[in-house]
Amino acid sequence: MSIEKLNNLDNFILKTESKNLTWTVALMWTFEKSIDVNSLTDLFQNLVEEFPRFKSRPVGDHFWWTHSWEKIKDFNVSDCIEAYTLPLPGSKDELEAYFGKVIEERFDLSRALWRCYVVYGLDGGQGSAVIIKAHHCITDGEGFMRAALLASLGWEKLEQAFKIMRDRLNTPKPKPSELPILRLSFIRPHVNRIPSGLIDTYLFLLQIFSIFTWIIAGFVNSLKLTALLLFTSRKNFRCDLNTHQESSTRTKRISWSDEISIDDIRIPRKAFNASLNDVMVATVIRAIRKYLVEINRIKDNDIVLFIPLSMRKVNDFRCENIVSGAFTPFPFVDLTTKQLIKAVHKKMSLVKCSIFPVLIHAIGEKLIVPGLTSKTFNDWLTSWGHGVLTNVPGPAIPITVAGQTVQRFFALPPQNTYGSLGMGILSYNNKLSFCVLTDDLIEYPLLARRVSKLFNEEFNRIVADAKIELERIEKGIIDEDEDKDDKIELLKIAGILVLAF
Repeated sequence: MSIEKLNNLDNFILKTESKNLTWTVALMWTFEKSIDVNSLTDLFQNLVEEFPRFKSRPVGDHFWWTHSWEKIKDFNVSDCIEAYTLPLPGSKDELEAYFGKVIEERFDLSRALWRCYVVYGLDGGQGSAVIIKAHHCITDGEGFMRAALLASLGWEKLEQAFKIMRDRLNTPKPKPSELPILRLSFIRPHVNRIPSGLIDTYLFLLQIFSIFTWIIAGFVNSLKLTALLLFTSRKNFRCDLNTHQESSTRTKRISWSDEISIDDIRIPRKAFNASLNDVMVATVIRAIRKYLVEINRIKDNDIVLFIPLSMRKVNDFRCENIVSGAFTPFPFVDLTTKQLIKAVHKKMSLVKCSIFPVLIHAIGEKLIVPGLTSKTFNDWLTSWGHGVLTNVPGPAIPITVAGQTVQRFFALPPQNTYGSLGMGILSYNNKLSFCVLTDDLIEYPLLARRVSKLFNEEFNRIVADAKIELERIEKGIIDEDEDKDDKIELLKIAGILVLAF
């Protein structure tokens, strides 16, 4: 019996899976002690009852309408749960290898499109891990994480876990001394004497001016991005499939970074007036670039990353794809930390006002005729990018699953094409982890492991540079770049005055 139809984006994802693209999202929890399989079975029974898609399969493909979800007869949660014991010594290396093997296995569309793997023998036999993967047609990555957390925690504890995150979204208005205009060299000494009403008026006019200019900038950037992607071709991480094994599975490699503190991220955010996303994207770009420098294979001046943009509100727990995104080119040359974060900030701001994500979401939700979906076109489209980079906000406090406290929490998006990188950043318990998925390619040895290690090294470098920048700001030292920024800010003020009068 059909219980619901896939929305157009769900259906598009289901129909465009190919030998180049595996639409799998995954998460992993690690624990200090062994976790009880029976408790996990109860947990996932809650999952399938709360979200029936997890006990259904897609059926009824048609040119004019999407697949429907059909409940699987005699469905048993235990059929979707597997146990595995790592070989000694049960280190991170063995867990990474097993995680990669799990991801490379494709789903059987006649069965439920999710699996749970309970891994024992971690850390010499004492610890354990739980890997959960699902087909992207069920829901997007953030929806998948929320569904898994809801099943394991229940509504009350989940609300508590996400409360701090909601509070962080309601950020207070910047202090007067933190506004860019008030950091100008000739205004900075007189900040305390400026009336608050004048500052509020300036902020109101700046908001109007910014909306107008960002709409224009977003449209122009969309045209430039289209031209870049149509008339140029990336060279790094582009692999000829004919030279690699043509089988239903290929070896996947997964690795992850050491944890970094959210408090440490605040240092470069303050120094460079940047968001958390700006700092993380800059860190990832530097890590990838340093790896390519090490193996002497830098071939591109830009790195093109697909940046997913969630359309969910904080309290949206629907089990379907509510997401958009855009391919975004970032500079892939040797820049100072300040220059790189400034460039990333500009690109990320343009993504938010670009017409591409809006069009993708509109087409995905309303305009797609299922029969027109083309694997060939989608393979060509997704081959534009070097990788996918997503940042998922997780619980801000420790959570307990089946009686065990989760030590580390990872999220992993799919790759955009064969040879590319699938990269997930997830915050949990005031810390952040970076996880990367790659193919095992001779041309790029130890890619996943090296990039994940370089992520920590490059983040430490950015923090060190940020501390130096904060000292310069404290001393009132102005460099040439800041002087140029002052002139740009004055032009903004002039525009605001023209708009006002």
